[in-house]
Amino acid sequence: MFPDLGNAIHLGTELEDVAKLIPEKLVQVTSEIRELNSRSIKFEASKKQHVSHKIV
Repeated sequence: MFPDLGNAIHLGTELEDVAKLIPEKLVQVTSEIRELNSRSIKFEASKKQHVSHKIV
């Protein structure tokens, strides 16, 4: 139903391994997660929504 969100969650579960094994890819993976989330989570400016996400 939400394949991009599922992929983002899966990548998120792998962040610790990426950081340990291939740290040079960490920025790329977090950017990919951010992109997948932005395609999955749509906000309507007319509604007050209390959802936020931040990848640091």
